Amino acid sequence: MLMDEIGKGGYGKVHNATKLHTDEIVAIKTLHFKSNPKPYFKQQYINRFEQEIKMGTMLHHPNIMQLLDYGYLKNEEPFAVFEYVKGPTLNEFIIQNRFLAPQTVQSIMLQLLDALNEIHAKGIIHCDLKPQNVMLHLNGEQASAKLFDFGGSTFTTPVALNKNTNPSILTTAQYASPEQLRGHTPTLQSDLYSWGLLLLECLTGRPAMQGESIAAIIKKQLGDTEVQMPKGIFSKDLKALLNKVLEKDYHLRIENAAALKAAFSKIDFSKIVIKPDSEIMSIITPAETDTIRIDNR
Repeated sequence: MLMDEIGKGGYGKVHNATKLHTDEIVAIKTLHFKSNPKPYFKQQYINRFEQEIKMGTMLHHPNIMQLLDYGYLKNEEPFAVFEYVKGPTLNEFIIQNRFLAPQTVQSIMLQLLDALNEIHAKGIIHCDLKPQNVMLHLNGEQASAKLFDFGGSTFTTPVALNKNTNPSILTTAQYASPEQLRGHTPTLQSDLYSWGLLLLECLTGRPAMQGESIAAIIKKQLGDTEVQMPKGIFSKDLKALLNKVLEKDYHLRIENAAALKAAFSKIDFSKIVIKPDSEIMSIITPAETDTIRIDNR
């Protein structure tokens, strides 16, 4: 039985629901269109949704939202049933708490590296890692992270792709890697770049890439200037690692999530001091967090 709407994206809508025989609460994702698309584009969304389901059947990990079931409605549009996680998104958690405890940040980001390591091992690139796509289950001071929304994801090999799906990538300018925004084929390191921006946001309470418009943010992402490290983070080891993760040229980044986790785990977050930035911008316009479509070359 469908209950409340709990999420809505570019082409999907999510409700929580209860199973009739067990009363278990689950999350059901169905197609949702902001406008009435032409048949060709509607079919592209359906193909992409089916590809997301295919990815879900491949992934079984404690830090990834689990696909439980899937099927088709009477109008032949697909639906997917996921586990329901009661808790805030990481985006909501950051807004509520503004500055997270360093050790909480390390725990969440290590869990996301475990999730990335799993999907990369299965030949999947998330392509849209952002705080809105991470759910947190809170238990006292402990936070369990779950990565979700593979609607914009892609496979690393063309063979695994749905050949009927347009190869364009759905991503978010504030968290997208430079190569994604240039329309190049994303790599495993593209997800690591997004991870680095997400880590900065957890530490500072604001997105690392801000601007008055999406165009301004993209200009920052594509520019040669290095991603600015917050002055309030007094840890040479952490800054050095972030500089390697946030290289604009993906060839120079850390090669994979396992290597990044090994380096990140060695940093003693109990000794990290974070000084809040008095000039933090607290207002983010909706346009800055909109998903955008990038056509691959």
